[in-house]
Amino acid sequence: MHYLSNTKYEFVCQLGDLVENSDPMKWQETLAILSTYGKSEEFPSLCLALGDRLNDVGDEESASLCYMCALSLEKVSKYWMKQLNQANVVRCFSFILLLLVRITAQSND
Repeated sequence: MHYLSNTKYEFVCQLGDLVENSDPMKWQETLAILSTYGKSEEFPSLCLALGDRLNDVGDEESASLCYMCALSLEKVSKYWMKQLNQANVVRCFSFILLLLVRITAQSND
């Protein structure tokens, strides 16, 4: 039993290394390990580091979930604002396209 507790201790101490070296495509597994073995005081910083890593490889959506787990309202709100702005641009282009179709249809009549 003593061996297992030492192994668990070593594993828990290396969670930062796990975040740095894990496969970003398997981020859910990494987050599950962090939530299972991470200490409550280190969990937010580990989630923040995982989110930053995912953001660096271009997976902003997954990073935003990690930021939520880290309670980083600043970082997750940046993602939400970006999504909102993109949705507004799409709506604006759709509206312009609709106007052009109507103007074209009226000028052909």
